[in-house]
Order: sequence, then structure tokens, then C-alpha cells
Amino acid sequence: MKPLVNDSRLDKKRWMVFLLACFILVCAGANYAWSVFAQPLAEHLNGEIGDIAFAFSLASCCSPIAMLIAGWVSDHYGPKPMMILGGVMMGGAFIGCSFATNAITVIVVYGAVFGLGMGATFSSTTGNLLKFFPDRSGFVSGLAMAAYGASSVIIPPVAVFLLNGWGVQHAFFMLGIAFIVIVVTGGALSTRCPVGFAPTGFVPKKAVDGHIQSFSTTEMMRTKRFWFMWGMGVCGALAGMMAISYAAMIAQFQMQYQPAACAMVVSVVAVGNMSGRFIAGVLSDYIGRVPTLFLAQLLNFLGMLILWDCAPGDNGLFLMSIVALGLAFGAYMGVYPSLTTEEFGPAHNSANYGMMVVGFSSTAMIGPYIMNLFYSRYGEFDQAYMVGIAVTLLGFVFGFFLKRALSAKS
Repeated sequence: MKPLVNDSRLDKKRWMVFLLACFILVCAGANYAWSVFAQPLAEHLNGEIGDIAFAFSLASCCSPIAMLIAGWVSDHYGPKPMMILGGVMMGGAFIGCSFATNAITVIVVYGAVFGLGMGATFSSTTGNLLKFFPDRSGFVSGLAMAAYGASSVIIPPVAVFLLNGWGVQHAFFMLGIAFIVIVVTGGALSTRCPVGFAPTGFVPKKAVDGHIQSFSTTEMMRTKRFWFMWGMGVCGALAGMMAISYAAMIAQFQMQYQPAACAMVVSVVAVGNMSGRFIAGVLSDYIGRVPTLFLAQLLNFLGMLILWDCAPGDNGLFLMSIVALGLAFGAYMGVYPSLTTEEFGPAHNSANYGMMVVGFSSTAMIGPYIMNLFYSRYGEFDQAYMVGIAVTLLGFVFGFFLKRALSAKS
């Protein structure tokens, strides 16, 4: 139990921390731009794009590991060291890729170094930020996650501009320098939130006799509601990840779209993902975190159901399904940081959310695997959609038990 800390100076300074965090998170989301680099890099190295693509998968696996470690370090020793180290690793990985002469180097440098740096940066930045805003956690969480998701909209066109103007090596090098400057500067200027901070006039719902109860990661994992949250998060993210990872292929092979239209579909999903993070974050402040997640799960169910029924020419329905799945995936990303902090306290929230992200990260491997498995076997995605529909229904079950667990705790 930690005593409440009120400081009027921090009431104003926290907004600077928020602004810096948004810039940092845009850089941390650079993994979204990998598909832009994959083909030019494969051609430059005279390698196969499949070899290069493994770097993305490795980065996705390394990121949650770094989140857990960096989260623990940030909670105990402050976020600055992890933010600065993460920025150097991310930028250094991009610079390293600019000098790479083979695919193995890219896999190690980008997959391991960038993935770990991305996880360290994300965990330390979001964990510290949410501690500053217990009074507006949904709003701030939604905006911060929207900034992270905005990378899928902001960085690819910048990368394409650099690739067309200077080539793949210089594009990597220049982006690497930019990441180091932005993230390291932002980390150095950020302020560590003191343990137990509460804005002036705000009393946390879970405060007892002027103290805030917080769970360590181990204590959190001993509770039933953690596993219900974890299960609902995996089920909620999986449907969206299936659609996001294969959006272009769905558009091309199921809907018979031309390449330009397929690229537009990817952009629509990206915008839906980014928008869902902010909309759900704000909405959850008004109707509650779990009810917002139920709405997101309903969008998942409807999106998968409509997608399963879509055929060439059903452009309106296809667009509706893609937008619904993008919004739902973004909603989970926007709500879970604040939900984790509220349910398990702010003191260890960097490490606690890192553990929660392990579930989300698993969908980055499971979702594409399901889509590829059924398409390679049957030449269509219908069976994959049926799995997606079943998983969304399972998500409702987890949500029901989560709601019961939270009500019992109250």
C-alpha cells in the first residue's frame, strides 16, 4: 500500500511527459513499416524475401521479453534508462541494417536488437505515462496507443520517400539516426512519476485510508481476473490480427482486387486500428473498460461473420468487415493498458502490462499461421474465418467470467 502523493507542479509537467511519450511511441511503432523495407532489402542483399520476413517475426517475439524486463527495471529504478537504451537499440538496429551484407545479419540486428529495443521503449514509456494519469487513464491510454498505431500511417510513406530518393541503405541509416535523436531526447526530458502520485483533488477508487493498493506481477498472476483478462485479450486480438496480417491477400484472392486497391485496404485497416485505440480509450472512461471490450468483441464477431460471407463485388460489406476488425483490434490495444493499471495498481504496471502483452504478442504468430494453414490447404480463407468466429465467441465467455470476477471483488 503506497501513500498518495499530490504535487501541483507535476499536474502541469505530466502533459509534457504525455507529449514526449507520443513522439517516442510513434518511433517505437516502426515495426509497422517493415513490409515497406522487406522487398527492397531482399533485392539489395540478393536474398529471398522469406528470409528477410523472419526478422519481423523475431522482432515480434523479442519485444514482449524486453517489455517484462524493462517494465520491472522501470518500476524499480525509473523509466529513463530503459527509454534511452531502447532508443539507442532501435536506432542502432536500423543503422546496422544499412550496413548489412546478408540476410542473417538483418535477422539478428533487426529481429533481436530492434525487437528488444522496441519492447523496452514501449514498456517504460507507457508504464510511466499511465502512472501520471489515474484520473484520465482511458483518454490518455487511447491517445498514446493511437500514437503507437499511427506509425502504420506515418512511417511507411516517409520510408517510401527515402527509399525512392536515396535507396534502402541510406533510408535505414537516416531513420535510425532520427529514432535515436527523438527517443533518446524524449527519454532524457521525461519525468519519472513518483510512487503513489495522484493529481490534485483526485482520489483513486481503490485507495484505502489514503493509500493505493498495487500488485506485483507474481501477485497479479495469482488472481483469477488476470487469467480472464489475459484470455479475453488473446481472443479479442486474434481475429483482428488475422485480418490485419492478411488484409492484402484477402483483398487480392477473395475479393479479386487490383494491387492499388489492395494497398488501400491495408491503409483502411491501419486507420481503423489507430482510430479504435483512441475511440475505445475515451469511451471506456464513460461506460467502463469491460463494457467497451464487449462492444469490441461484438465488432470482431460481426466483422468475421461478414468477411466469411463476402464474395467479389460485395465491396460495401467487405469494407464494413475490415473496418470493424481494425476498430476492434485497436480497441483492445487502447483499453488494456488502463484496465491493467486500474485493476492491479500503478506501482508495478510497466511489468504487469508487459505480462499482459505476452498474450497479445502471441496472436502475431498464431493469426498469420491460421490464415496460411487453411489457405495453403484449401485455397480459400473460409475455414480460417470459422476459427476466428469460434475464438470471438470464446472471448465472450472469458469476458463474462471477467465481469463476474470484478463484480465479486467489488
